[in-house]
Amino acid sequence: MNLRDNLNSYENYIEIINKNNGFIEKRFVKIEQLLADEREGRKRYPKENSEIILSTYQSIFDYQLKVIQATYSSGQELSVISTIYDDALTCMENGFSEQYSYSRVLEMLSLGILLEKRTLHFKRLEKILDEEQLEDRLLNILLKQKLDNTSDRNFIFENPYKGVSDIIVSAKNDLLCVKNVKLFMENWYRSIDIKTHKSNFNIHSGYWCWEAGALVKVLGIDDSNLHQEQFYPYDLVHAKI
Repeated sequence: MNLRDNLNSYENYIEIINKNNGFIEKRFVKIEQLLADEREGRKRYPKENSEIILSTYQSIFDYQLKVIQATYSSGQELSVISTIYDDALTCMENGFSEQYSYSRVLEMLSLGILLEKRTLHFKRLEKILDEEQLEDRLLNILLKQKLDNTSDRNFIFENPYKGVSDIIVSAKNDLLCVKNVKLFMENWYRSIDIKTHKSNFNIHSGYWCWEAGALVKVLGIDDSNLHQEQFYPYDLVHAKI
């Protein structure tokens, strides 16, 4: 199996996947216990059962995103990632509390496009965006999967997403657009606070700029010159799942 991210080993990626799947399994058991407590009017913790269930779904969602990252990095089939994505979207909805970070919402939108999810998936994501009141140019383009008269909104985070404007402006010039995509990904990598591949612990699940791939797919750019780019999910951009 060919690795997609060579900054960790296949064995280490599998260890990350298994570890996070173990966390997920334990937390689903915890949710079942809490639901039973709720039905029987029992309370084990100072916080309300419903509040703990909510936060536990949020934890599961975060673990699932790590599994997606490591699964892709390790070179596994894209259909495996697609199934994990569906489960993650459900947990994202179940754990909704207006606390999801911009990056998490962007990640799910981008992956949804790359995995060619159905309209219903994006309706579910749109509901989360509406409830969180996230008004952002990139999110809007990816959600609608086209440029329209609302595509001139500002970016919630100028760094590193201001460079998306250059990609959009140059969309009809493939060579210039690809150059701008590369510059954007360089800034995206620099914006990552913790470089996990430098850690003494096995925490590196991969560096993937899903949003760059999703934007290229939406704009219909010829990305053949991006095939060897380190952070660009090339095969996922061209996947037919």
